[in-house]
Amino acid sequence: MQLNSPRRLLELAYSTATSRTPSPAVVQLSRLRDLIHLAGSTNRPIEKQQILAEFPDLRELLDHVYDRHIKHHITSSKLAKALDKNPPGATHSSIVDPEKTTLQDLLNALASRQVTGNAAVEAITAFLHANQVLVTDVKPDQQGGNELSLKEVFMRVLDKNLKAGIADKTLKAVQWPRSSGHIGEQKNEIQTPVKESTGARTEFSTRTNGLAPASSTGNAEPRNQLEDGLPVLQPPTRLSEFSCALGRTVLRKGLEKALQVPRTTSPTSPASSDPPRWLASRKLDGVRLLVVMDVFVPHTSSQGLTVKVLDSWTLSRSGKEYHTLDILKSEMAKALSGSDYVKTLLANEPRYAPEPELKELGYNQRMVLDGELCHLIYDTSLPADKDDAVKEDFAEVVSMVRRKNYTIQQPAMFLLDVLPWSVFLAGMSKDNGGAAASYKVFVERVKDCQALVEQVAIATRDTGTQPVLRHLQQSEVTSIEQVEAMIEEAAEKGWEGLILRRGDQPYEGKRSSHILKYKEWQDGEYIAEGIDVNTMRLPVNGAFAEREAMANVWITHKGTRVSVGSGFTAEQRLRYAQDPQAIIGKELTVEYFAESTNTNRRGVEGGLSLRFPRVKQVWEDGKREV
Repeated sequence: MQLNSPRRLLELAYSTATSRTPSPAVVQLSRLRDLIHLAGSTNRPIEKQQILAEFPDLRELLDHVYDRHIKHHITSSKLAKALDKNPPGATHSSIVDPEKTTLQDLLNALASRQVTGNAAVEAITAFLHANQVLVTDVKPDQQGGNELSLKEVFMRVLDKNLKAGIADKTLKAVQWPRSSGHIGEQKNEIQTPVKESTGARTEFSTRTNGLAPASSTGNAEPRNQLEDGLPVLQPPTRLSEFSCALGRTVLRKGLEKALQVPRTTSPTSPASSDPPRWLASRKLDGVRLLVVMDVFVPHTSSQGLTVKVLDSWTLSRSGKEYHTLDILKSEMAKALSGSDYVKTLLANEPRYAPEPELKELGYNQRMVLDGELCHLIYDTSLPADKDDAVKEDFAEVVSMVRRKNYTIQQPAMFLLDVLPWSVFLAGMSKDNGGAAASYKVFVERVKDCQALVEQVAIATRDTGTQPVLRHLQQSEVTSIEQVEAMIEEAAEKGWEGLILRRGDQPYEGKRSSHILKYKEWQDGEYIAEGIDVNTMRLPVNGAFAEREAMANVWITHKGTRVSVGSGFTAEQRLRYAQDPQAIIGKELTVEYFAESTNTNRRGVEGGLSLRFPRVKQVWEDGKREV
């Protein structure tokens, strides 16, 4: 890519303002302005849908703007101040190439934090100047009666508020024309976001998967999207609702009732005629990770072609995309491309249209790998094959997965489940019927997990590195005695707890009593309501001294105010004392041993409190999503 100085680029842009044809960014923003005018002229949703259908070229941009998971991390007010300070011809420290960077590229770069802070302001400013967005005409705004410039249209896109009266459900209901121009058809090669940091210039990749999966719930293939009789597999972007399989907490005293299995397996104990089938595994202390993977599957008659992983998305349990897992995606793509097992796994899955040049050779399909992402700490004093030789660091994996401009170098995903896309979608439906109910039960899906983990391990065997996909041992339990024995084992080995799953049940993409979480230590989500500040002896750079610090935080548990003073680092205590608003009002994950009953000085029992509470995580960036 040819490098130009920022000043030279802006001089060229303005010297040719009257002679050059409008840039793609100007054309797109102009089209969006027309859409805003038209949509603002009616209040009827059906008419807005018809208007939207006339702008298929804006579909990807609209999906981006209306995706609740995507944030640009910069506001129009901050950008406006910067534009006032940087008139045409001003020099910037970083620059984008107007010939290579599209509006969507720029938005994706902001959303994925490839550029942040002042660098983001500089990149946007240069982009707007170079594309002459700031020197274009204006048109009346039908809603406010004001003139609407392309600069204002861009500001609305940046704030993700078009002010056009278009609701998210209205956009989801649009029947787009057959050739919608929707970007997101699969690529034949996996590309990863690129950020060149060796010079003053930032280059953005043209990859479009920096978005969270979606479509409307249960509708992966919108009507009228057909190619030669096959539906076009749209990017798994922006599901109006997103959920996955989650468990319920069970205490030791409630195990027998919840599991409905005999206390002992001895011949003399009465046994149920058909007891539930449970599989138990250690509870990992990581973050939930779902990998949505698109693959090309060749026809049997296509000689010499094999299954190829085309693209993948790494998502949190709420559907928000992680941007730190390129190595995990790349390694899994290499290991699973060419896999006959993947083809067998998706044998009954709906087929989707591939790239035009491949339509005679095969078709596209999609699957979901559901697991737990962990940061592992190895105890080198123990044999590597021992379960207690590896521990998980929850705080570290939460920190790493959310970092900007960062790639996790040694990712470890423990595979819990593997599902075809249609089953995953059906599992989110209220009746949980259709594809999910008729698909394999969990004990059968465990075998699929083992097969995929083995394939990744084989592909990694000669590289000298640990595989990115790991196996989680599932043990069948038929009595309370067996479960209690595993509980003791978990305590001895320092596990967080146990997970028990019904092996004889189909997939459910919601919180269910078919998955039970058992921990000696429980945890819950609370809001920090206030703090107490006191003088504490704390270290700074290794030097201890008496310092003003946060002593504890206040939460409410079932109507009772509870003080939590454990779990904070010295840095947090000092920072929160200086800036209480950095924690007050924020969500906390609090771990505790058990509930306790408050008793006043007269011996009268009050509400429920917590025994040995400690803060496990402060979610300073907002509500917990991992």
